[in-house]
Amino acid sequence: MLEDESPSTQTQLGLVLLALGKYEDALTSLNRAIELDPKFYAAYGNRGIAHSRIGETNLALADYDQEIELNPDYVLAYSSRGSAYLLRGELELAMADLDRTIELDPESASAYVNRGVVLASAEELTLAVDDYTKAIHADPTSLNA
Repeated sequence: MLEDESPSTQTQLGLVLLALGKYEDALTSLNRAIELDPKFYAAYGNRGIAHSRIGETNLALADYDQEIELNPDYVLAYSSRGSAYLLRGELELAMADLDRTIELDPESASAYVNRGVVLASAEELTLAVDDYTKAIHADPTSLNA
């Protein structure tokens, strides 16, 4: 048990555990962060990632929703939620979140890539190629671009 029981410390511990692939332990730390401060938005986003990694997409989406409610201009929350919607095949919802991500951060290569996937899935191939090209320009070194 950590001496520092702050939500920030518990969230950081959760991130380390996520990186180590210890998703259940990460959830424990992130749940503790939220118990300590239910308005600590970063804990919700990271808990959403943990839920997503173990296939609990509905719980992940609920966490991203809460993160957005607490911090409506947080780019990563829209990107994460858009990716979750994409995985579920909810293309319109994914597109809306990825559009918002790009609006908030026009240099987000991953948002362009994911939006390109949505567009390709909708058979909007010219627009998909445009987004893939924007991703490459935004981050030419990214393996995802």
